[in-house]
This record gives sequence, C-alpha cells and structure tokens, in this order.
Amino acid sequence: MIDRQPPSALDIERTVLGSALTDTSSARVVLELLDENSFYSSPNQKVFLCLKEMTDGGVPVDILTLIEALRKKQWIEGVGGESYVVELTESIVTAANIKHYAKILLDLAARRRAIISLTILKNNLFEADNDLVGLTNSADLLATQLQEATEIITGEESDTAKIVSPEMIKDRMEEYRQNGLQNDGIDPGWVTLAEHYRPARGTLNIITGIPSHGKSEFVDALMVNTAQSAKWKWMVFSPENWPLELHIQKIADKFLGVNLRREATAEQLSTTITWANQHFGFVQLSEENHTLSALLHLIIKQAKNHEFDALLIDPWNELDANLEEDERETEYISRSLSRLRRFGRKNNVAVFIVAHPAKMYKPHGQETYDVPTLYNISGSAAWYNKADNGLCIYRPDVQKDEIDVHVQKIKFKIHGNPGMVTLFYDKNNGRFYEKERTGWEP
Repeated sequence: MIDRQPPSALDIERTVLGSALTDTSSARVVLELLDENSFYSSPNQKVFLCLKEMTDGGVPVDILTLIEALRKKQWIEGVGGESYVVELTESIVTAANIKHYAKILLDLAARRRAIISLTILKNNLFEADNDLVGLTNSADLLATQLQEATEIITGEESDTAKIVSPEMIKDRMEEYRQNGLQNDGIDPGWVTLAEHYRPARGTLNIITGIPSHGKSEFVDALMVNTAQSAKWKWMVFSPENWPLELHIQKIADKFLGVNLRREATAEQLSTTITWANQHFGFVQLSEENHTLSALLHLIIKQAKNHEFDALLIDPWNELDANLEEDERETEYISRSLSRLRRFGRKNNVAVFIVAHPAKMYKPHGQETYDVPTLYNISGSAAWYNKADNGLCIYRPDVQKDEIDVHVQKIKFKIHGNPGMVTLFYDKNNGRFYEKERTGWEP
C-alpha cells in the first residue's frame, strides 16, 4: 500500500496567516475558529501561536512585532527566518472571504484527526484482546469529533465574526424602546416564582438538587405549565423516566389535575394524548450511541425549522461522555455546555439540563443536608459559569410534601432575580401549588 500525505493546503495556511497579520477583522475570525492544530505545517503552527499570544496579551500585531515575538521564543529560524514572515503578507484575502478559507483548514484538520483515529482503531481491531465496547466508544468519539467540526464548517454565514455599531441596529433599538425585548421570559405557572424566574428561549437553564427532592417532578410541572400558558413545545430526553408510558402519565396527571390510572376516563386520556402530541416530543437514543452529538444530530432539523421551543436533558449523567484525547472531564463539560448554549441561542431554543450534585455530606451535628448550589454539581464549575439561569430544588423536610425552589442565578434581569419560593406538592395529581391545600382550592 502506497503511503499518502495527510490532507493539507499549505498555500491556504499562508494566506490565512497573512490575512490575520495584516487585517484586524480577519484576525478575529481566524483566532475564533482555528487553533494551532488547524495548521499542518509546524512553522505555521508556531506563527499562529505567536499571533494568538500577542492578541490575547493586547500586543499590537504587525510584521515587526511578530518577528520580535518569534525571536524571543527562539522560533524565528524554525519558521524560515524573517523572510518567511514577510512572504506571508504577499498572499492575503479580504475580510469578507477569510472565513471561507479558515473553514477549509478546519475541514482538513478534521480529516487529519480522523485518519489518525481510524488508523489506531484499525490496528486495535486486529488485536483480539481489545473488547468491542472500547472499540465502539472509540468509533463514537470519532463520529462526535467529525460532527462538531461539521457543525462549525456548515454554519450559517450570518455567524461570521463582525463588529456591530449602534447605528446598524437603530431600528431594533426603536422597537425595543416601544415594546421591550420579545424574549423577556414567560409565565412559569406560579405567580410567586414568576417574580424570580421567567423561562426564556435562547437561554441555558441548569436545575440541580439532592436526589429524590423533586427535580424531575418540578421540571415536568414546568413543562406542562409553559405548554399551557405560552404554547411551548418541548423536546424531551429523559431516559430515567422509563418506560415512556410512565412519563406521559406524569404529564397527564398534571394536565388533567387527576390521577390518570385511578380517576381519568378514556375520553380524558384521548384529550390528553391530543394535547400532549402538540407540545411534546420524546427522544429515544440507541444504547450504542447515547451521546450529546447523537441527541443534537437527531433534533437539529426540527430546531432549525422552529418546531420546538425548549429542550430538556434529564438527567445529564445519562449521556455518555466522549472525551477527546487528553481531555479532562472538566474540559469536556465546559465544551459541552458551550455547545448547548450556542445551540440554544442559534435556534432560539431554551435548553434545560437536570444535573445531580456530587455526593453530599451533612455538616457535623446537623440532620439535614445544606442546600446544594450549581458549584456542587459533579464535574466542573462550568455548571455555574456557563448557565444563564440556575435553580436548586430542595426539600427542607423529606417528611413533608413541599419543596423550596432556590433561584440561584439569573443572568439577565428581565428573566427574574435570585430568591426562594415554596411550593406544595399534591401526590395524587403531581401538581405543585403555591399555598397549602388544607381547606383551599386553586
């Protein structure tokens, strides 16, 4: 078999670097999309790293400053000397076209990584000692990497990095002056909670809480409320609510206000199914590909067509983590949350994730656990840092049917403000009420 050179385009690498070196707008696009591994040439990798370091450090970038930076790192001879840096500026493209060339490099880099992964996978397939589960995970990781690269490469042209002046959005500002933002949040279904939290499309919402404290019941109630109050349509990935009949019963109970199995009639069930069919879709992934990429790949078309308003992942740990080579769990979680936040903003979808905290401990001499925060969620501080909104569901007394909803983070004031409200749970129909139901009906 004849060895083949890994796919590359050295002329485009030089063009991209030259454009970034001579034009600030081009540099923004290049530094946003690419990293050093996007370049096949080792000298070009070094040039890119210097450009990035200088830009991050606020150092003005031009031929002279770049040469000086390369010299300080003792890289100047390794890249081909001062003449090579000068030659880079002889091949440039306009800022309007730079993203096209950067995406070519992304494509080629993804292919190179895939070739390496496939080569390793092929060699491992020859070894009988390697189990198929591990090999399947390797193949799935490769698919994930290619999928993420494809999402960037095939992204809408409107995503191109640009500078927006206030004059450019003058009409939008006048609309805002008269009517405010159209995405200022919707009624969550409880008046007291609405003072602190209003769900909104395009936001990343993290919900945590101690196991068995009512996170999923609360989220189901929130879905039913928003489907009724704002006609929201939900895409639901909730493998812990299995089989699906049980999950739909929980939703039906809350919709009807009665227990489906004990009290509802066949006519009420038919009405519920018709209503639920208009507001819910349930994602079922194959056990062989239980990943975030598989989930997003399945629903991306509906998202682009604005066929649903909110996505629920309940819980996060039911998705298999596909870590890239040498990637830590904290880095994987940060990358995944950024990906979901971009997905939500790009498609105007509210993303909700139910995530369990790490193992909780009772303080010495205390019978109950402290209220968890988003920082207590297992894996990464990114759970707090990346969230637009963060809630914790907490039962101060597990013997009582009530929960405290702690609104711990609200990024934008139009969506609420931190605080706490208490809701009372009716075991018969799964609904949450704002007052104790003794002698009182809503």
